[in-house]
Amino acid sequence: MAAFFSLCLSGCVNLGAVQQSWEAAVVEVPSETGRVSGNLGETDVQSRLTQIRDQPGIPTVLYFHGCTGLRKDSATVMHAGTREFWRRLTQDGYAIVSPDSFARDRRRPLCGSGWIQDRIRIPEVNYAVEQLKLLAWVDISNIVLVGFSEGGSAVSQYGGDDASAVIILGNDCSLGVRFRGPSLAILSANDSWIKKTNPCSGATKRLIIDSDIHNALRFSEAQALFREFLRDNRNYNY
Repeated sequence: MAAFFSLCLSGCVNLGAVQQSWEAAVVEVPSETGRVSGNLGETDVQSRLTQIRDQPGIPTVLYFHGCTGLRKDSATVMHAGTREFWRRLTQDGYAIVSPDSFARDRRRPLCGSGWIQDRIRIPEVNYAVEQLKLLAWVDISNIVLVGFSEGGSAVSQYGGDDASAVIILGNDCSLGVRFRGPSLAILSANDSWIKKTNPCSGATKRLIIDSDIHNALRFSEAQALFREFLRDNRNYNY
């Protein structure tokens, strides 16, 4: 039994649990008829998203939260960075879709648990990309994966070719960067969660800020580089 449990931790995927994280995703979608926001699984949200399917595809940021979750506050999600930064991205024309790992049955925080958390989060990334491609309003040539902290570790291991770029926030890429296309890593040099001496060296672009703040996307230079990276890699194919 112990051997089977170990095997499943490294190779088995509970697709039902992964689906729960996707169905509980929080969305912010700009449209010609007004912004659509809420939980992806809500009937009203589904109905409003269906109404925008005939407009040109929307470039989409698929965001994966850290080990403490999305921290929902009055239907507004606190991602890495600042609320104003993410509002600006929607004003730039980007949709934001944020799966909720803690919607999974019996899910608990696994901060600092290493490879076990990666086996939980990596399948969420792969499943979310496949589901996002099925949504009529999404510009499938402009899907950017963004992960913060624990989510950044999972995003760094995306090995598919259905994303135009990957952005890793507040993680040292201890498993390397598997993605073959453009990748950006943003982190603080003195962050206590960063263990590697040369973090995210496999990323095609890095910004290492002289700070100990885990949420390095709070800095204006990080926000500016993030938006510049998005602009530079629109419609990128590798």
